[in-house]
Formats: sequence, structure tokens, C-alpha cells
Amino acid sequence: MAFRHERGPGGLPGSLDLGEPPKSRDSRAIKAIGVSKEPQHRFSHEAMNTFFEVVIAGSDPLTAHSAARAAFLEIDRAELLLSRFRPESDVAHINRAKPGETVMISLETHDCLRLTALVHAATGGAFDPSMGAVMDCLRRAGGDWQAIDATELAAARLRQGISFLELNQPGAVTVRAEAPAPVALDLGAVGKGFALDLAAAALADWELSSVLLNAGGSTVLALGDEPWTVGVGGSWGVQVGHDTLPLRHAALSGSGSEVQGLHIADPRSGGAARRHLAAWAIAPVGALSDAFSTAFLVMDTAAVEACCAAHPGISALVVEQASHPNGTDRVVLTAGFSACTKAVF
Repeated sequence: MAFRHERGPGGLPGSLDLGEPPKSRDSRAIKAIGVSKEPQHRFSHEAMNTFFEVVIAGSDPLTAHSAARAAFLEIDRAELLLSRFRPESDVAHINRAKPGETVMISLETHDCLRLTALVHAATGGAFDPSMGAVMDCLRRAGGDWQAIDATELAAARLRQGISFLELNQPGAVTVRAEAPAPVALDLGAVGKGFALDLAAAALADWELSSVLLNAGGSTVLALGDEPWTVGVGGSWGVQVGHDTLPLRHAALSGSGSEVQGLHIADPRSGGAARRHLAAWAIAPVGALSDAFSTAFLVMDTAAVEACCAAHPGISALVVEQASHPNGTDRVVLTAGFSACTKAVF
């Protein structure tokens, strides 16, 4: 395994730009500004078509290097389990299963699917990890929703429905017999956050005092007793005084269309997500913040606020687009968005 190791500067808290690659204009990217503990060691690794980073503060270089390696091994394992583009993955096996068939899967994949089912229910169906066939339509149309053939989209939506999967026993999933077609899972909206959670579990044995895990700038997970200061929201965050916030024992994720265009589908309509310009979610673990930020992008603001109120530990920042060209985008924070302490979903 090849990965890069950089030691942060001593003295003042390290300035770590973890969320915005050069020339990026993505305002939803999350930046880690740092913690007070020194030294800080940063490690980078490519996986899941993005870059992952592990930042370890207050540790010796050898321990930090070994711990980062353990974390990246778990991230690679998550990709092997969850990527629908790998024919040997659990998800690929599920996608090939016919209605009525049962597939044996890893306990980790089972946990991930169980979590997605919980978020699906909590968001009234605004999050659905079975949009793989719909997203394939979008890719074939070159990212243009208007160019998708209506008949093709209708056929793709027959493969949509997380409720068609039964998760009654650990290590197995059954496609319900009444499913009209094989389910097309695509865990891209939760997989990176889940990979961070597996990495965090691996790091628990290392007795590290402060760690930040980053998945391509779209999800960060803060571990340890000392808060990490993270930047969020770009100019929108500045507008409401939350361009930075302390993150401790929690995860933060962002979703939006500024760079990749309308690349997120609304599971309820089968079309592009157009409700919000961008959305961020704070949750106890990476998989939850990843999934909720995607759902909040397609939910109306009142529904986002109700969802967060019903689930302690989940909070949001969403951006409503101005109603006319000269207007100002409206930024809405739910209660507790800056209260980034550990909670249970």
C-alpha cells in the first residue's frame, strides 16, 4: 500500500486544507483547520475514486504511520465490499440476485444496509441507496437529465426500492419475491462515510488522543477528546456565522451540485435533486452524516427541520436558492448544528 506522509508545522495549530483540491470551486467542501496538539501527521491514500486522509495529532511518527496504514486497509476493504462496480463485491452479488433469492454478505455490508434502511425511513424516502439503475441512465445521457429516455427511466425505476430487501438475519439479505426486478444498489451516497467508520473502529485499539478522518472533503469524522475546528459552508457559512465550528466525536458531511452539476437524484420523483443548492449534516458517525446530507439536499426545509428534531444527534445546514436572480440565497441551520458532541441515532 502506498500513501503519503506529511508532518504538520510546530507551534501554532496546524493549517490543514483537507477539503478543497487545487482549482476546486466547491463551496460545500469541508476544511479542517486543526487542533492545538502537536505534532500533526497527515497521511493520504486514494480509494473509492477520491482521496482519503488521516490526520493524527499528538503522536510519534512511527505510531502515526502504523495507525494510518491500519485505517487505510479498512477503507480499501470497505471499497471491496460496497462498490457496485467490483463484480466480486457484496453489493454486486446483491444486484445480480433475482427476486426471491438470498445472498450471503459480510456483517459490515449488512450493517451498512441496515443503516441505509433506517435513514430511508427517517427521511420519508428522500434517501434511497437503490438508485443505481437510475444513475446509470444519467451517465449514459452525459449527465443531462433532459436527455434521459422516459421509457428507459421507467425501466430503471423498477429496480429501485430498498424496502424490497430483507435484512432479517446478520450476514444475509433476501430480495423479496414481490420485487418487480433485481434491486440496483448504489451505496455511493453512504459508502465513504461508512468507510471512515470502519477506519475509526480500527483506530480504537491504537490509543490515539486526537484523529481526523477525511473522505475527499465531503465527509470528515473527528475522534478524540479535543475538538477539531472545521470550516464549512464557504460564503454561505460566513453569512450565518458558521464558517467554522468545533467537531468532536462526530461526523460532518456536505452535498451539493456546484461542481458536479445535478448528479443527485430525488428517489421520490426519479429526477434531479433541485430542492437545495447545498446541504450539510452532522451525525454521530460518518455513514449517517453522509446519508443525511444527501437526503437533506432533496427535502424541503421544513422536512429537514422536522427530521432533525425527531432524531437527536442529527443536525443540518441547508441553502435555499434565491427566488429571483438578484436575490440572496437563504441559509437555514437547525437547532444544534454547532453542538457537535457524541450522540446516538
